[in-house]
Amino acid sequence: MVNDLILYSLILIAIIAGNVVLFAYFSARYKSKSFLFAALATYLVVANIIAFRLVKVGPAIIPSAIIIYSLTFLISDFLSEKFGKKEAKQAIIAGFVLNILVVVVTYFITKLPYPEFAQTQAEIFSQVFSYTPRIVIGSLIAYIVSQHISIHLYHALKTKTKGKYMWLRNNLSTWTAQLFDTLLFITIAFYGILPFNVLQNMIFYHYLAKIIIAVLDTPFLYASTYIYDKFSISKQK
Repeated sequence: MVNDLILYSLILIAIIAGNVVLFAYFSARYKSKSFLFAALATYLVVANIIAFRLVKVGPAIIPSAIIIYSLTFLISDFLSEKFGKKEAKQAIIAGFVLNILVVVVTYFITKLPYPEFAQTQAEIFSQVFSYTPRIVIGSLIAYIVSQHISIHLYHALKTKTKGKYMWLRNNLSTWTAQLFDTLLFITIAFYGILPFNVLQNMIFYHYLAKIIIAVLDTPFLYASTYIYDKFSISKQK
């Protein structure tokens, strides 16, 4: 079971982060940031849809969405690196607004009447999209706050290091932002509902998983910037 967990997790990271490299190519090829904006928004929406599928990791239980959600920081780091702080913030806000739209639309769809023969499907749909208000609020607040922290710290480190050590600013900004993300989400969503020791365990294992993902996505940031630079120059020629 442990081997399967590691294998499938690595495959997911490779696929999802690999797509960021592909979007970097498209951005260079067509001279447009829209591919990356769409990717970030899509990753965020998918993360919230699959969040209810839980995964057992040793003594911990974490949401399956933790991989694709964590990789939204890879996209915002790439946008920060190649396009600047303003564009990265625009992508984050676009994802935030789109996520609210999905929550609102799916909520009202669950309230629509359904034919008797489709009762089972309707009930399953309602179970998947029956959002708990505290979880939704916690998720949205954690996302918008942590992403802004990540962007500002990324650029502060880039200035401090004079553009060197991209791996350092990628990891330090993401680790710091993900700490705030984890603390805000779990506190808002579950404080007063779960025992304090359970909350501590959730925070520890969630944050540990996010740190590991941030380290693993670093090569993909280098690959994305390399591909973007290479094809941007080729396009100019």
